[in-house]
Amino acid sequence: MPSYELPNERICLTPYETDKIKIKNKQMKIWSIIKAEYLINENAAKNWLFLIMLLVMGVSIINLSHQADAKVKKIVRLNKEVKALRSEYVELKTKVIKKKMASRVIQKMTEKGFVTPKKQPVKIKLKTKK
Repeated sequence: MPSYELPNERICLTPYETDKIKIKNKQMKIWSIIKAEYLINENAAKNWLFLIMLLVMGVSIINLSHQADAKVKKIVRLNKEVKALRSEYVELKTKVIKKKMASRVIQKMTEKGFVTPKKQPVKIKLKTKK
């Protein structure tokens, strides 16, 4: 049988009574937490510092998650922009290739009055002094 010493006397309790005391102590601890006694007792400075640290950490975590969300949105927006620019690039490239085709160039030049020569042009070579 467990025994508890009080300042003046020694008491022997039954297991049922010890369990009852333990339950009452737990209830008192929970009640002291609800009443926030840990913020007003003599060790309150340590508790306040801990709570302030938790608050700062919580705010920083929230801030970092908002920044991550903003970056994800920016990445999605930039990916859409890249896709649009790639499609525009392919479209313009095909237009340029069509305009640079020899048959197209010959057609445009004949419309302006130029004719294609019958014989190949002569290449002129210049001799340079070294």
